[in-house]
Amino acid sequence: MRWLKWSVLILIVCAITIACSNAAAPAKSVKLSAHVSFLCKWWSEDQMNGLDPNNPPPKNSEVAIEKWDYSDPVGTPHPDVVDLVVDVRNDSDIPASAVVIEIEGQWKTGPFAQEKLAKWGPLVKLKSSELSGVPSHQTASVRAPINVAAKMQELKSSKSWPYAFRGKATVLMGGSIVATTEADLSIVRAD
Repeated sequence: MRWLKWSVLILIVCAITIACSNAAAPAKSVKLSAHVSFLCKWWSEDQMNGLDPNNPPPKNSEVAIEKWDYSDPVGTPHPDVVDLVVDVRNDSDIPASAVVIEIEGQWKTGPFAQEKLAKWGPLVKLKSSELSGVPSHQTASVRAPINVAAKMQELKSSKSWPYAFRGKATVLMGGSIVATTEADLSIVRAD
């Protein structure tokens, strides 16, 4: 009978030890980071050599821009539409699932010749994308088009100018915010 009590006691101690060691094991977590950039189609360096502005070739190269600039009609990118690109990087050893990217934007507008009076407008939701997943140590991207030319046309009647655009991204996983980022695109007009 005594051996039965000791056997039961040993089994209980083993079960408790196993349960405690499993509970104490840290759960693997997913680590996501995000980055916002602006991309557009423009001419490559080779295409710009000897380019005839009255008969230009198609814009086939995708270039990253930090400002939309009309000071040089050929050499500096100023397309009608710029893509706001959100890159979400999974820096962990396990895949991420149920990832949602919320993209918002806002314009800084003001009188045509008085940039100092420009103010940021309200944030507007541009896009919400659910990713099927982000594999381990890989990047997934979401794009939202920003129509700079349409904004200029909209402001033309009030003699105003869009001096900048701010893109903001919020990355959620399982409904919780795991990363946020933003970037500004300045918009330079020709003098």
